[in-house]
Amino acid sequence: MLETDIFVIVVMCLVLIGMFVCITLIIEKGKKEEKAERMKKALAYQNELKQRQKDFDEKMESLKNQYGDITIDIKLSNGDIEWDNLMYRILVFEKKQIAYIQDSPIPFKKILAYTLADNQQSIYTTTGTTNTETSTGSMAGRALVGGVLLGGAGAMVGAVTANKDTKINTTTSQTTTHDYIIYLSIDDMINPQRILKFGTDAESANKAAGVFNIIINRNNQQS
Repeated sequence: MLETDIFVIVVMCLVLIGMFVCITLIIEKGKKEEKAERMKKALAYQNELKQRQKDFDEKMESLKNQYGDITIDIKLSNGDIEWDNLMYRILVFEKKQIAYIQDSPIPFKKILAYTLADNQQSIYTTTGTTNTETSTGSMAGRALVGGVLLGGAGAMVGAVTANKDTKINTTTSQTTTHDYIIYLSIDDMINPQRILKFGTDAESANKAAGVFNIIINRNNQQS
């Protein structure tokens, strides 16, 4: 009977060890498959970036062949996210007197005027702190009355029940957000205005405004 019990225990241990080994192998297999899937996605993303870069380089090379070297390259608000989309870039080809805006060539002479606007918003945030003060005059009066009526213990009761004033101290802070837009007037009856959004990028907005200012001044000098 004892030998049978030992045999059963041994078999159960072997079964448990086998189950543990199987579970471990399954977990390791799952980890390897998960890692392989991550590597596959990373490789696909890298290949996508390489293809996007190749297509973008070909577009830029084609423009250079057509208009010459790029004098100025300015990104719009989505220029970092969609860096390969020429809808979000301003390219200036000074040699050919062309401003390539929103994926379309515009001769310098067709640029009539511009307006740089800042649609800023102010956000006010109010925070408060609570401060509770006990009235010392009230405390003294209550302690005196309590002491007359109830003795020493009465004085303590009177002090505890003194008037308390609660004050709320508030602080207001202001945060200003900017949204820069250039409205560009073009000598084009079908599409007379281009709206160029720069978001919070004041540097790029001012740079573009400076470029348009130079172009318009040159147009005025030639007229």
